[in-house]
Amino acid sequence: MGEFVNTVNIDIERGARTIYDYVATPRNWKGTHPVTYDVGGDVSAPAAAGAAWQEFVRSKAYDKTLNWRCTKAVPAKQWTIESADPFEPYPCEITYTFEELGPERTTFTRTLRVPFAGEENPISAEHIEQVERDSPEYLKKVKNLMEQGR
Repeated sequence: MGEFVNTVNIDIERGARTIYDYVATPRNWKGTHPVTYDVGGDVSAPAAAGAAWQEFVRSKAYDKTLNWRCTKAVPAKQWTIESADPFEPYPCEITYTFEELGPERTTFTRTLRVPFAGEENPISAEHIEQVERDSPEYLKKVKNLMEQGR
């Protein structure tokens, strides 16, 4: 069994809970994540374990609706979501972790995992390039918003 993994992190001059509350609230993805043009469902607060919602995305690799479900929510520590849609038929899991380095300094890490059967990665090169370009861009945008006091 193989796995595609993309991990990026960034230090942000804000407390872990502030960052968690922002990124775990799906409504905030619109305008923050490069491919998200809308979200649907109960998306105005940090999603708790068991919560489900839709993300509407458009990129060079795809234009589709992603159905997400939160599988783990530990405020200011970890937030994990999963969906079968971005890389169907393979499940996708995204985990955010927050490591406080001080009262107003946090390392925010985003890890995307896509396990697949067999040794050969079935994800297109274009899709991998999109993930590798968008993931750090998303974290930089979160950093800018958080450090501007949003």
